[in-house]
Amino acid sequence: RQMCIRDRFNVSLKRSGQLFVIIQQAGTMKPYARQIKYHLNATNFNLPEAFFTNQTFKYPTDAKEGEYIETQIKFENLFDNTAYVAYFIGENTLPGNPDLMKDSEIREVSFTTHREIFVIPKDYSAPEDGMLIMNSLVISLIIMFSIFMF
Repeated sequence: RQMCIRDRFNVSLKRSGQLFVIIQQAGTMKPYARQIKYHLNATNFNLPEAFFTNQTFKYPTDAKEGEYIETQIKFENLFDNTAYVAYFIGENTLPGNPDLMKDSEIREVSFTTHREIFVIPKDYSAPEDGMLIMNSLVISLIIMFSIFMF
């Protein structure tokens, strides 16, 4: 299961294992399960670290049916106001027989990051001496230009 809250996902696996997640900009080719596991895009190029993660889930032997370990995965350094697709795949950790989920079992979540928001305080104003420096620079340039012209 997964739920997107901006660039955060609540995730869990039903059994002990490893969860692999990659993020790509929307409109790119969908990768295969093995590519997701090894942090590759659909053309087998390595993704930057900001665009993938792994999470290990270890259930106790006395875990009750229907109770799942849940954790939150957060991606940082994504572009603002950009559409992405997150791809999730799991692999159990059975000794000697790890089993990666099939390509048809890849879970996809589309999401868009928020645009950057900043607020300029109402009482903000440019320093007056900044305008004097700017005016003197313009006057200096005019004088220099006049000298070179004659």
